[in-house]
Amino acid sequence: MVLYFSRHLRLMIILYKSLSEINVFEKENHFVGNTRVLSL
Repeated sequence: MVLYFSRHLRLMIILYKSLSEINVFEKENHFVGNTRVLSL
């Protein structure tokens, strides 16, 4: 039971990290797009 929980928790952490990284990447992309529009 404990092993299953720790494994599940690790998967959740990996998923959360990858999701947050994708979110950060999208924010940076959005920021670059905005600055490009402003510079035009």
